[in-house]
Amino acid sequence: SVVSMFSAYYAFSLGTDPDIKNLYEYPGYRICKVQINNNFAETKKATDNFIREIKGLSDREKIRRIASLVADSIVYGSENKGNLKTVFSSSEEVNGECGLYAQSFLYLCQRANIPCLTVKDKDHAWNEVYVDGEWRTADISYYDIARTEDTLLPTNYPRTPKDIAKTEFAKELLVPMSTK
Repeated sequence: SVVSMFSAYYAFSLGTDPDIKNLYEYPGYRICKVQINNNFAETKKATDNFIREIKGLSDREKIRRIASLVADSIVYGSENKGNLKTVFSSSEEVNGECGLYAQSFLYLCQRANIPCLTVKDKDHAWNEVYVDGEWRTADISYYDIARTEDTLLPTNYPRTPKDIAKTEFAKELLVPMSTK
């Protein structure tokens, strides 16, 4: 998967409308069902207070606070890697690589109603987040190391997703007319 919006707070599934009887008359017809991902009930409970705390902030400030929480919760490393369920519910720092940083950031952005997706290339994962009317790059594993003032990276980010068309399609699903 080059673009992931699906492995966090929300779960997406494709199917058909149960009222359609002659589906063969509608080739390719599918609907997308969105629901809260119940696999992360413990993670939701562990992050409820944080989501309440950031509720009145601007999206840019929410992103900064989310990035800080994720970076404070994960130690970059491949030994004894944690997962999304342990990042926010463990009392200890969790080891993880770029994919865990990206998934954790995505999870909290979805909870905070900030359009976000995870993008991958052959050996790295990061996020694209919609803020101030544009898509911006947030590489939280880089942020954890550099601890720069701004969580959002310049528009000349040197990495490119494997499939730009899928990334653009996912952005348009989240925020129509946002890539034009």
